[in-house]
Amino acid sequence: MIVVIGNGPTTSLLKERMATSSASVRTVNLYGRTVLLAWPDEFIPDTLLASLPPSAETVLALRRPYFLSSRDFKPENTSVEVGGVHVGPGNLVVAAGPCSVEGEDQMMVAAEAAKRAGAQVLRGGAFKPRTSPYSFSGLGKTGVQILKRVREKFGLPVVSEVLDVRTIPLFRDVDMLQVGTRNAQNFPLLEALGEFGRPVLLKRGMNQTLEEWLSSADYVLARGNGSLVLCERGIRTAQDGTRFSLDLGSMALAKRLSHLPVCADPSHAAGRQDLVEPLALAAVASGAHMLLIEMHPDPKSALSDRDQQITPEALSGLIRRARALVSALEQAEELEGRGRCPSGLVGPTVPLRSSWERKRSNWLFLLLKEGSSSSRARPCLGRPGPQGFWTSCLLLASRSCQMERKPRRSTSC
Repeated sequence: MIVVIGNGPTTSLLKERMATSSASVRTVNLYGRTVLLAWPDEFIPDTLLASLPPSAETVLALRRPYFLSSRDFKPENTSVEVGGVHVGPGNLVVAAGPCSVEGEDQMMVAAEAAKRAGAQVLRGGAFKPRTSPYSFSGLGKTGVQILKRVREKFGLPVVSEVLDVRTIPLFRDVDMLQVGTRNAQNFPLLEALGEFGRPVLLKRGMNQTLEEWLSSADYVLARGNGSLVLCERGIRTAQDGTRFSLDLGSMALAKRLSHLPVCADPSHAAGRQDLVEPLALAAVASGAHMLLIEMHPDPKSALSDRDQQITPEALSGLIRRARALVSALEQAEELEGRGRCPSGLVGPTVPLRSSWERKRSNWLFLLLKEGSSSSRARPCLGRPGPQGFWTSCLLLASRSCQMERKPRRSTSC
């Protein structure tokens, strides 16, 4: 693949020379830049690049299936605006709501609960892809209209899943369109969403590799839509203890390889209520910019995925603890940026609402303190190193151990 970043004489000359070949050529306007893409390599003359005159444009020859979603194209992080809410660095966004739109009363109650708990975005499925054709598959067009009225009443941006190219026009009043795991490689749908222009939440296919996931993102970006968020929702593996395996390693790597914001869906990965919060906190510690949480006013009566939908009360606690964790991590990173590991620090200066949150933060700083004094743990949080190990210890320890107000060098469970 040949990539030309810029719009000058080289672009015009390349278009002219490629017109006589069988290669495809496309010009994309993305993030304020003009990009010309030419592929596949088999139809591009080997001498073409050498014959191009010098110019101010950047010319690249790449042999990988994606480019626009990579940091080679855009080194700086991308922030995506969803109905006035910014998804990206420096802001943890929580999108919460029922798996399916079951009725207007249900969505009104759910939206009020989500907003009260601190969620910034409302989720709800009007069209639901179900394994069985006899399962509840959403209210369709009526569900989208309900989402519009709920959005207007509570002022919450809405994210909802789109299944088919033909239904895209129905989503003009939806702030963000979700591509589910089954459609992660539905290329006509991805291209149509790129042309539609609304923000896209692209879930990873349950059997997709990281390279395939980023290639799917390029289908949207190549049509000129740069408002895309990558969502890790779990993949199928040999284990069957949870519904799927939340692959936070790939999510963290996607954040390194791509400039796009990353989201985690712990609900579908867990498949059960009691594991949603631990997975959500692990995702936050791994760098997620956004969480997608299924919450239902009465999970037992839900028409789909009732086992993994949490209560409004559980959502409130999850958001509160996730933000306490973010604050603790940010403070530790700030201290590290000054050349100091947070040794001796009992807890963050931000106010924490419960003793459980204080214990969680104490554990974080204790583990960072222990890690910072060991050569194996250098460098500390905020730089490449084994910080993921310490964060994992935090998540486990905060669940199983009771701490005193002042952490000690040696703490046992």
